[in-house]
Amino acid sequence: MFFKILPIILFIFSFVNCVATAEKCPPLNLTTDTGNPIPKLGAETKIGDIIQMPISCTGKDKKDVYMFFNGNIGGPSHPKNEPITAHLHCIDGKWKYTENGVSIVITQVSCISA
Repeated sequence: MFFKILPIILFIFSFVNCVATAEKCPPLNLTTDTGNPIPKLGAETKIGDIIQMPISCTGKDKKDVYMFFNGNIGGPSHPKNEPITAHLHCIDGKWKYTENGVSIVITQVSCISA
């Protein structure tokens, strides 16, 4: 009896595992203040079981540009006067950004040009 049920159990486990790893993330909240650039989303790509999406900020009038996450968390480190790109990864249904081994969940992105 056990050997008849085993293939069904393995199929269900494989199906559930596949659905869980291919989970989509919610849209990001992209915000801007007057005079600041609007964050630009790149195309989503799948690398293995992970969905990745670049997001970038480009400064205006050769001013320095900064990216912020969730209102007040500084984004990626970058050289001055150049576009910033962060590569977000969809993990467990949440967009995450990792730098120097530290990951944070991202729901909102903004750009500031100063």
